[in-house]
Order: sequence, then C-alpha cells, then structure tokens
Amino acid sequence: MTEATIEIRDLKKYYPISRKKGFSFIDLPNIIKRKLSESDPIIKVLDGIDLDIYKGECFGIIGPNGTGKSTLLRLIAGIIPPDSGSVKITGSLIPLLSLNVGFSGELDAHDNVYQYGMILGFTKKEMDALYDDIIAFSGLEKYQYMHLKNFSSGMRVKLGFSTAVQINPDILVLDEVLSVGDVSFKEKSRQKILDFCNSDKTVVIVSHSMGTITDICDRAMFLNDGKIGGIGDPEDVIAAYMEVMHEPWSRNEGERKREEAEKRRALKRADSGALRKCRLLE
Repeated sequence: MTEATIEIRDLKKYYPISRKKGFSFIDLPNIIKRKLSESDPIIKVLDGIDLDIYKGECFGIIGPNGTGKSTLLRLIAGIIPPDSGSVKITGSLIPLLSLNVGFSGELDAHDNVYQYGMILGFTKKEMDALYDDIIAFSGLEKYQYMHLKNFSSGMRVKLGFSTAVQINPDILVLDEVLSVGDVSFKEKSRQKILDFCNSDKTVVIVSHSMGTITDICDRAMFLNDGKIGGIGDPEDVIAAYMEVMHEPWSRNEGERKREEAEKRRALKRADSGALRKCRLLE
C-alpha cells in the first residue's frame, strides 16, 4: 500500500468574528492571551477534515473563496496551529503560499534565494551548489541582481517556484502560484510538477483553474463550508463542485480544454516555423 505523507485527522480551525471595529496596542496583550469561549461568535473555517495524501501523488484542492483552502495549506505547512485535530507530515515540506513569504523586496533575487534557502535550514555551501540551477530554471539570469520590489508578480512566482523545486523537498505545497506567469513558464512548471510526482514526491495544489486540476492531479477534493464536499477522481470532483455552484460542467470538459490548449500550442509552433522560413527566404 502506498505510504501517506500527509495524514489529517478531525482537523478544525475557527476564527472569531470581532464586533469591535478596532483596537489599540494597549489591548494587544489581552488579545494574544484571550482564548475562544463557547459564547464567542465564530466562523468555522475548517470543521472536521479527515484526509490522507500519498507519496507520489499530485493532490488538488478546489472550492469557492472563503471555504478554507488556503487555511488548510497553512495548517499542513505548520504556519498556523489547529484549534483541534492533527496534521502528521512524513518527510521535508516546502510551502509556496504567497509571493512575499520568505522573500524581501529590499533584497535582490540572488540574496533572496540564499535567504529563503537558509530559512529552510540549508547552509550557504548547499545553496551555492543549487543557485545556478535555480536561476537557470527561472529564466531570470538578467535580473538576478535587481531588487525584488521591482519584479512583476510573474517574476516573483518564477523565482519562488524555481527555488522550491530545485531545493527538492519530499512535499511541495502550492497556493495558486501557477495562475501567475507567462505561458512558457506555466508549461515548464507543469512538467516539473509531473516529474516531481513521478519521482515519488508529493504535491498539494490549490487552484481555481479546473484545467490545471484535471491536467496534473491524480486526485482532487473540494471544500464546501469548511467540510469535504467531495474527494476522488478530478473529473468527478469538479462535476460535483460545479453542481453545488450551479455551473455547467461535463466529465469531458477537462479533456476538451486540454485538446484546445494543445491545438493552440501546435498552431503557435506552426506559425513560428512558417515565420522562420519566411525570414530565411528574405
């Protein structure tokens, strides 16, 4: 039986609904010490999640905004604690949950890569061995000494994703990062994720792109009001999700979108080839 690298049991996360419009720094110690009571109004962001994610699996998470997808990833990554329940991780894990987490706008790309690696526990010598591959995969050689605050969001994603995959953890956790960036980098990232899973690594990805979920994920889950609304084959899960959202979807929609994308890529390659021939004839 395939080994579970992420085991989640009865996971719950609640957030209080504050009736106070603001607070001063005088209130801060009380806010930090304060615990939720049964009388507090709360939002049940995650309410009893049981889930196993396996070695070598690319697992997709979908759902409407505000249903706990990003919160679940933060709990898996250990960034925030649960109110109850447990998350057991087997192996090393790198989260790429925000364009800013682990990176500083005041540093250049070169220094950010080293800072990010050292935050994750790597030595300078280890990062020296990885740096050239990170920059080459990102395609940012010309910009490696530019301050990150001058990067576009797509360039930040390239740097973050490239650093994460070249560090080569056992588990990679991604939150919508592949929705930003140019077409060629998205395709390269997609192939890297597939290669990653084929080498017995685990990928957990949140995405609003149903095409991404059907294209790269082995299984998917949709969250609905803090609970699991469906889990299993991506096509089945998307169909169940769309039914809840009252949106049209067919089991062949993902395949149709993949075929359309491949046709567009083929036409682009053909147009590029024709253009090169014209230039040679000129």
